[in-house]
Amino acid sequence: TFPSPGPDDCSGGGGSFCDGTITILSIDAASVTFELAGTASLFDQGNADGVYTAPRCD
Repeated sequence: TFPSPGPDDCSGGGGSFCDGTITILSIDAASVTFELAGTASLFDQGNADGVYTAPRCD
């Protein structure tokens, strides 16, 4: 068994896109803000274009 995730644990995995760019907008002690542009459509889900914020892990 694996230990229970704690509040400071980070998830694994991720994803990828064949098209587009990623631009890092800001980085601080708690998070990274980035923008995806020009990503390909994913079936009927649309694309992943937009601004996102991801928490930083220890």
